[in-house]
Amino acid sequence: MFEFAGTINVSVPIGVAERQLPLIVPEFMEKYPKVAINFIVTNKKIDILKESIDICIRVGSSKEVDNNLVMRHLGYLESVLVASPEYIQRYGIPKHPNELNNHKLLSNNLDNENQIWFFENLEQKLNTSIKPFIKASSLTLLMSLGFVA
Repeated sequence: MFEFAGTINVSVPIGVAERQLPLIVPEFMEKYPKVAINFIVTNKKIDILKESIDICIRVGSSKEVDNNLVMRHLGYLESVLVASPEYIQRYGIPKHPNELNNHKLLSNNLDNENQIWFFENLEQKLNTSIKPFIKASSLTLLMSLGFVA
């Protein structure tokens, strides 16, 4: 039986590294004990060929297809709008997405000053332009900021 050995370079977004890798890496290490992993943890777009990346995991749309690479779809992410009880007590609950800019919004999208958030329920779909109060590339940091004064 063939046994995998060597080192692989894996580029992964910060949120995936912080939340998902601890759940799957131990099993991988058990299954492939002779494979060492170098994780390059970043949300920035990198040239994976130039940086000698063997596996690159990215979150986003497949609009940016590179024909020099093989891309596999791993799944979908569903975003939800949340607030801590302390935030709701202090600032209230918006009645409509158009009221969100009156609130202190947190976002993990550092790319755009103004962003479009999409909302959907059983009756309608809509989008609204928002301006985040705080943007950070770390979901862990954003979650710990659950209440912003």
